[in-house]
Amino acid sequence: EDPHIGFPHIPDHVDSFSFHSESAAGFYEYNLPKYVQELDLSRCPRGPKYLAFNMDEFPKLKNLTLNSSPINSLSTDSYTKKSYIMPQIETEGTDLEKISVKYADFSDCDFSKVSSVKIIRLEDCSGTVNVRGCKVQDLWLGGEFKGGFSVSECPNLDKLYAYYITTPSFAVSDNPKLQTVQIHNGTSQGGHAVGALSICDCPSLSHILCADSGISSLELNNLPKLSELWCQDNHNLTGVMLPIFDVVRNRNGQVSYDIRYSYYGHCINNECDQWTDNGYGFYYEGEPERGYHRK
Repeated sequence: EDPHIGFPHIPDHVDSFSFHSESAAGFYEYNLPKYVQELDLSRCPRGPKYLAFNMDEFPKLKNLTLNSSPINSLSTDSYTKKSYIMPQIETEGTDLEKISVKYADFSDCDFSKVSSVKIIRLEDCSGTVNVRGCKVQDLWLGGEFKGGFSVSECPNLDKLYAYYITTPSFAVSDNPKLQTVQIHNGTSQGGHAVGALSICDCPSLSHILCADSGISSLELNNLPKLSELWCQDNHNLTGVMLPIFDVVRNRNGQVSYDIRYSYYGHCINNECDQWTDNGYGFYYEGEPERGYHRK
């Protein structure tokens, strides 16, 4: 018993630890066993509402159980910016407001047991970050995701935001309530790059913003409610027109994308005999020889 904090001293090499308490008094993250692998805080009905783990201090933590606890905010970080294995988290019966994660390795992480959370923030994570089946409402991303990022089958996901993100791939699929995807990178100003962007099978999605984001390939399929699509100023992106561009335009929606060829010279009925190749952007079959950019 430590007389200063009223909490029993626990040897560092304890593998599994379950904390039982009727009050928040006595719980301190920094007094937990350093090499614990499994930590169960589900039996703390009036325990702490905020948990912040410096994972430098818990290098072997693999499982964190918070079922039916009063915790509404959880963060994991590395103060030395050293990558750590992201622990599996269970939150059944817990109304979490926010989970914040920095510098984690997601190679073996499964978020499907996070039962309900309003916001998840992920920053500078390694491994393949796959957020699948998680009941999160808003998902925020930032920094570098070296192994790629994907989010799928999240039944409550409403908004997805990415700010200054670098990743080789960014995949979004099968999220029934997702309405907004926004990527703000500022690539033309020396910012970050997304690489391959794929957004498919999201029946409620109405707004996509991915302009100036360093996209090298783009896939957009089965988005029946899409009404705003902004993907201009992606200078590594070129190819035949995606059907979704004309689909949104025919819905009287808003579409902005880069056009591969600019036409000039002698023009009759908007068909021109000269053109400039901009080096990036989209074009219809038959361009530029046919002398115009329209379906």
